[in-house]
Amino acid sequence: MISAAHSELVTTGTESEYRGAITFVYQIRTSLDAGSRSIRLHLVDNPSLAGASLTYTTVLTGNGIAVPEEQTITFSSPPGIVATFGSNQASPNEGNGGVINWTLRGQARLFGHAMPPNLKLTIACR
Repeated sequence: MISAAHSELVTTGTESEYRGAITFVYQIRTSLDAGSRSIRLHLVDNPSLAGASLTYTTVLTGNGIAVPEEQTITFSSPPGIVATFGSNQASPNEGNGGVINWTLRGQARLFGHAMPPNLKLTIACR
């Protein structure tokens, strides 16, 4: 389950930015010996966001390791890692929760408007 909210466009001086939060519930199970998983944040392509960068921090309320410092992703970078899970990890049936707080800066105005980002979470397994 994922819910997201973003602010209205905030303009400070010559800079424009959006801020928002993604709350999510996740369920994972990794194998006893060598399993691992990660939750990744993708900045989905949008022409008005070509030069933008998105910084974020993550807090988890359950098992797993949230990436501890602020991260930055762009369209040309790989997806950002939000959290990682080692071997022998399992969520309760109702799942665990997390929050990603993000700020988008540097988007170009397309037809006079700056648009909020389109973000996607995925779970990668190994």
